[in-house]
Amino acid sequence: MSSMEEEMKKANKKKMMKQAKQQHKLAEMEQDFLKSKTLGIYNYIIDIDRNSLLTYGFVLITIVFLISMIDIKFNFILAVVVGIGVIYFLNEKRRATESGEMSQIELKLTRIFPPPDYFYMDSGIVELTYDIQEFKKYNEKAYENMIKHIDNVLHLRLDIERGVKHCEATVDIAKDERDDALNSLHSIIYKTPSNREFESKLTKALESLQYILQLHIDFMIQNCNNRYKKSGPNINNKMLYQDDPKPIDNRKCKDQNYYVYY
Repeated sequence: MSSMEEEMKKANKKKMMKQAKQQHKLAEMEQDFLKSKTLGIYNYIIDIDRNSLLTYGFVLITIVFLISMIDIKFNFILAVVVGIGVIYFLNEKRRATESGEMSQIELKLTRIFPPPDYFYMDSGIVELTYDIQEFKKYNEKAYENMIKHIDNVLHLRLDIERGVKHCEATVDIAKDERDDALNSLHSIIYKTPSNREFESKLTKALESLQYILQLHIDFMIQNCNNRYKKSGPNINNKMLYQDDPKPIDNRKCKDQNYYVYY
């Protein structure tokens, strides 16, 4: 067996192990989705966020005041019972909504193949890549490349957040990864059915992906510029600009299917 075949065998084995781990995680999450995340009155109370707690306190005081005006004989007990009941209902509604939305995002994340490592950083990317999974069957390689390049953008953002040394170079690499992700998604169109519905969905997906990835690039640039303002110029950083004139990139114009307009 040649060294290339051995490397391919190792890569396939690693991919299968990662997919098996993802499937196991998916099964666990589907079970947890049916269970309550908190038990007991203490956990229930501390789960209420500060803004909601202020709102619920105002609701309770208002109910106590209004019911106190109705019948002075049993007003206080009735007001407290009704107030607690209303607060319980409102908080349960909030918790159910938040838990349901988060659980759905987590479940969608575990169903994206190949399994990404950094998609947890952006729920919008999870939603987008999950919604266009139908395109994968037409060009699996392009879809998987798109996942890889998006994951690389998020990885680079995380590196910048952690204070990577060469900030400017990291942003440049992130821009290339963004362009490669868009090109990979765009190339799927050559193998999809020739109809307006597919073209429209793919066009919207391209626009959404470019918008989301550009937000991450903008964040990286802002982070680098803040670091520059704080530490001053040195060999590892400089001020980065978004609106300065840029030359035509002939390589992008000639060799790639999808050109990104800055």
